[in-house]
Amino acid sequence: MAITERVEFESDGLRDSLTGTLAPARFMELLEQEIQVADREKRSITIISLRLASCGHHAERDGELLKSLASHLVRVIRTGDHCARMAEDGFWVIARGDRGAAEIAVSRYLNELEPEQWRVEICEVLHGEKSRNLLRRMDALHFSTEVAQR
Repeated sequence: MAITERVEFESDGLRDSLTGTLAPARFMELLEQEIQVADREKRSITIISLRLASCGHHAERDGELLKSLASHLVRVIRTGDHCARMAEDGFWVIARGDRGAAEIAVSRYLNELEPEQWRVEICEVLHGEKSRNLLRRMDALHFSTEVAQR
């Protein structure tokens, strides 16, 4: 029987205790607001998922990789975009703009890091989409066990 180690995943409701990024509950509040504003302004927003390619076998190393990406994201994320650690193994980013803008953002996020260590998924919010449907689509992408095609 294999024993898997776990990476710390706790928050005070505002910030993740390991990475300092937004806590999931705060991220969800901001996502609701961003969807409403984007819909009113008829502009695009996209959710980017950044997940460790292999997580759960080396908690200490995984924790260091998560902290490293979080530190880098804080420096390179655009004003108005938001990042949260949404699972033990990764982050979601609310990025203003369409899929093309999100792909450019991802290259900026993973610059100076080892991109092969991260699974990246991009989900553009559909015009008029309710957050419940968006979250269902994001969960399917982020928590998929298939290897991402890049």
